[in-house]
Amino acid sequence: MIKQLISSIIECEKALENIRIELNQQSLFSLKPIMDRFDQQNKGHITSYDILQFCQDNDIQCQHYDAFLCVKYFDVNKDGRVTFEDFTIQMLSKTNREIRFVAAVREPYFIEKQMCLPEIIETGLSYFFGELLIYLREQLEIKMLLEKENFNYFKLFQQLDKSNNGIIHMNDFQKYFNLTQEDTNYFFMMGNHNETIDQINLLDMFVITQLKSENISKEKILSPLKQNNFQQSMYENDNSFQSPEQRSTVKYKKAQLKLLNSEQTHSNASSVFVDELTKKLQDFTFTPKSNDNNKYQIELINFDKVVYQQLYQLLLKCKLLSKTQLKLIQRIDFCCKSVFKFFDHENKDFITEQDFYSGFRRLRIQIKGLVRDLILSYGQNSQINYQQFKKLFYIDHHVDSNESQQSNPQLFSNVTIDYIRQLFQEQIDIEQFKKGFISNLLKKVKTNDDTIIITKQVQDLFNKYNAYPNDRELAILTNQLQILQI
Repeated sequence: MIKQLISSIIECEKALENIRIELNQQSLFSLKPIMDRFDQQNKGHITSYDILQFCQDNDIQCQHYDAFLCVKYFDVNKDGRVTFEDFTIQMLSKTNREIRFVAAVREPYFIEKQMCLPEIIETGLSYFFGELLIYLREQLEIKMLLEKENFNYFKLFQQLDKSNNGIIHMNDFQKYFNLTQEDTNYFFMMGNHNETIDQINLLDMFVITQLKSENISKEKILSPLKQNNFQQSMYENDNSFQSPEQRSTVKYKKAQLKLLNSEQTHSNASSVFVDELTKKLQDFTFTPKSNDNNKYQIELINFDKVVYQQLYQLLLKCKLLSKTQLKLIQRIDFCCKSVFKFFDHENKDFITEQDFYSGFRRLRIQIKGLVRDLILSYGQNSQINYQQFKKLFYIDHHVDSNESQQSNPQLFSNVTIDYIRQLFQEQIDIEQFKKGFISNLLKKVKTNDDTIIITKQVQDLFNKYNAYPNDRELAILTNQLQILQI
């Protein structure tokens, strides 16, 4: 069981490091505004209440104890506070020195209090905390089992302390648990340790931490971001996806547009994407088919940086989704057929919108958005069968390794359920974002054609993006744009 805990700690740090590298490469990643985003009250440090607010703003399920565990993770010097120095250590890449340096010295920019960060950064941070919370809950489950077994941590420490000097060396730890050098590095990286760890810090990583009392009143749970009355929206449909920028002020929006049009660039891979996108879609002409022989050209105008920035956001969401898919299918207790049977409670061999909501209630999870968007995109005739359902979970042509086993739709661990919730939420967010983007795109067309025909043509275009939810180095999207024909 102790090996499972160590494995979870290692996998957690690996997953977070991947997100750090992705975030650190963004031109809009800057430590000072990110710190200000959390420290809304100018206290000079981050509290569990600040993390609760952030999670609520981004629809991340988080309880007070979860937020407390996040604070404990970020509190590197163990003084009970998350200072700017602590936050910097845990948010910058720990394995790539060049990326870490560039991100650390990047110029800060101004954001008003109680406002969100640019969409790319806000989304990346929400994924970071979502991933961290999943692993912290998983580790908590293992720690509770170890506690029930009365596991002797002091005996373990004595076995690891070969020199009997009160500290454990990395090499001794690696040999004892038969770990690779890389995994050992990631384990010591979790607590920002170098090559040794003492008994207190080891127990701090292995033992359940008691919640410290904080004065958090129930009425404060509603974040000020949820009370923002800013109504200006680039989308006509009120039910469309609303990004954090759309909940911000006009002043902040102008400041962000100024940033988008600055000389700052994304990472090399992202720059390739932006260049290809500009070449392929600027002045792009749609020629929809109509019932008669007349054809109407739909020309995109003013295809500016804001538009392809939104497409980049869509791409980032798809990349984050692919990581969630991979994490879920690697779970021991995950079986796609079991999940399908859980929602197909009446054994109809298909799932309806009502079946989805009924399943969510039985799993005791909440999903924001419309499930019918998933059914429209992946299913047919207002229902979705098993083969279509699998596309929600699997990348490319992965096969369900547990499919041949006898499915038990009732047995899922809390961590697996959390991954299922996260996957459905990310899938729905992507579909809503696509709908909103299409709505915005239609404002940039000139045509005399029927709106329904235009919508269908544009919808068909963006439906093709379902070919790359597992994007590999941004190449698949580029390929799709090259062969795109309407």
